Amino acid sequence: MLEQVDSDAGQWLTAPLTRPFGRGINLQIDVEAVAPIIQKLDQAGFSLYRECKDTWYRAENVEVGQREFIVQDADGYLVRLVERLGERPAC
Repeated sequence: MLEQVDSDAGQWLTAPLTRPFGRGINLQIDVEAVAPIIQKLDQAGFSLYRECKDTWYRAENVEVGQREFIVQDADGYLVRLVERLGERPAC
């Protein structure tokens, strides 16, 4: 869960809050296709933190693929949007 800062809400604050709030957090969101999202971000003038690329991760005897890119929101949170590419035999 992500919450807005509210000093009257009884939030569990473990240290003073300073910007960027999202330091060290990487949120991954699975989507049907990344291309339309990248196009909309580009039209809005929103730059990518990391360009789109295909990445394959080893999982036992297969590799699991995903097309992914990262954007950073105004609070510093990194959001990785992922399109699943399926599996292939491991090399």
